Amino acid sequence: MIKREIPWAPDYSVSQNGHVFCRNSPLSPEIRNSKYSKHLTVWINDNCHPVESLIRQIWFGDCPVFTRNGDPLAFHKGELIVVQERLPCHLSDFGWTLISFIWELYRKQRLPCSQIRAHGGLQDEVTESDVQQIVSMILNASIRL
Repeated sequence: MIKREIPWAPDYSVSQNGHVFCRNSPLSPEIRNSKYSKHLTVWINDNCHPVESLIRQIWFGDCPVFTRNGDPLAFHKGELIVVQERLPCHLSDFGWTLISFIWELYRKQRLPCSQIRAHGGLQDEVTESDVQQIVSMILNASIRL
């Protein structure tokens, strides 16, 4: 398994699958609730860090990363979607946890874009057009050439 060192935490490394190690010992991830959904975290130097954030920073130059199946708890090499396209300015204000939640509702829960706002309680946060742009952006990034 290929790992990369976490620059700000010298004895720690992360694989593209989201496995985090201290020296060569794997760390056990925790499932935590965010504002919108659940996500994996690990403790590094007495601080809790989202696994998705570590993968994004260490492996993909801070480009957002999503799973093909929409599950925010299951990162597998070859099943990641890396969005290299820049977000339109008004979408970048939403934050990646909200965008990830929209993708989870679309992909994992198989909701059509027209039902995501109501089902996710997002009526005051995003428009249907925003949802369509987010889903379209991730779907475009997922096309394998």
